[in-house]
Amino acid sequence: MHSHQHTDSHGKENGHSHHHGHSHHHHEHVQTEIELGTPADSSFIQRQYGSFWQNISKEIGSLLTQSQSRRVVVLIAANLLCSGLIYSWCDSTNSIALEAYSYTIWFNLVSLCTSLLSQWVSTKGTSHFYTLGYERFEVLAVFTSTVLAQLGALIVTKESVERLLDQPYIHTGRLLFGGGFAFVSHLLVLYGNHNPALEYVMSAASSSWLQDHVSDLSHILCSAMPPLRSLLLPRINPMLLVSLAGFLSILLTDLLIEFRDYHMMDTLAAFVIIIVTCATMFPMSVYSGKVLLQTTPAHTVGQLDKCLRETLTIDGVLEFRNEHFWTLSFGKLAGSLHVRVRRDADEQKVLAQVIARLSPLVPVLRVQVVKDDWQHSSSSLFSSPQVTFSPSPFNSTQPNNNLLFSGVTSLDPDKFPFKPH
Repeated sequence: MHSHQHTDSHGKENGHSHHHGHSHHHHEHVQTEIELGTPADSSFIQRQYGSFWQNISKEIGSLLTQSQSRRVVVLIAANLLCSGLIYSWCDSTNSIALEAYSYTIWFNLVSLCTSLLSQWVSTKGTSHFYTLGYERFEVLAVFTSTVLAQLGALIVTKESVERLLDQPYIHTGRLLFGGGFAFVSHLLVLYGNHNPALEYVMSAASSSWLQDHVSDLSHILCSAMPPLRSLLLPRINPMLLVSLAGFLSILLTDLLIEFRDYHMMDTLAAFVIIIVTCATMFPMSVYSGKVLLQTTPAHTVGQLDKCLRETLTIDGVLEFRNEHFWTLSFGKLAGSLHVRVRRDADEQKVLAQVIARLSPLVPVLRVQVVKDDWQHSSSSLFSSPQVTFSPSPFNSTQPNNNLLFSGVTSLDPDKFPFKPH
């Protein structure tokens, strides 16, 4: 039945009937065409896939030419070995506290990758797709690492709550050794590597409640031992606080299990490590998240208002419109604004003066200079707008960073004070 319907419809289309053999031959022809096109598509995909990995290997090779990058790679390998050993010891000791402490080692691995990313970003400029550079990748990396650390702490929380109902036996053979090994790993990453993105966030983010409480103890210790001032003041490093709190919790757990046979202390120590981790990471997540949301930092609002008031005193400037300033990356502001000037003002001169006033505070700035609306005349009514791209003083590879628009701003005759005859 299906063969007859296909033959009849085909015959109506061409004015004569075809037998089933020709229909079968037609299907074979179409199938051959599809099969001939498949290798071309696969070869195209293979070329794209191969070029992608070639670019990745090229970037990694250029990055490894730097001594700092090779040091970070060595630290990553050492932390992978350390995390693998500690993970195996978590099974042998059955300690949930050591497992919670091991998640902070994974945070060290992600922070080391962030350090490599920062070094790669420092060697890259702008591109056609990323006209403002690659600095926001660092912000995203720091935000991701802090959120993953808190997510790992929440995962351990579920198992810790279950152990409150049924506390298992804890083997202390390698518990203290595992905690000490992880603490040394923390110190190596903390003081053996320079991570500018994470260090900036730790200094710029608001203090956690735990840091505020520890600061009182830090002042007491520094008054008794002045050499500790550089380490503990003005506030203790949050990552040092996490690593120290985790090690002391595991040490106390080992002592209480050995001398008091109090195995519940392992679960309580896990809760302490979870609380310290979340309390430390949360302010850094909030700070980096605000940067990703392109918010204006609160401490720069007053400075921006002052700079804008000073810029209004430039000869020819009438007002600012659509001004918007945001954090592009850590410690780097970007902005855009429209400047309305008098019809007899020199746009290039006004543009240069506006940029000179704002560039110390806003390094990446896009300015659009617009002539006053009262400039329109009959000669300019039907002329097309003239657009001039002024070279940016901040980045020579991005000529359209600062835009100067002059000429006609509206073609609505009802808005003109004088209509053409």
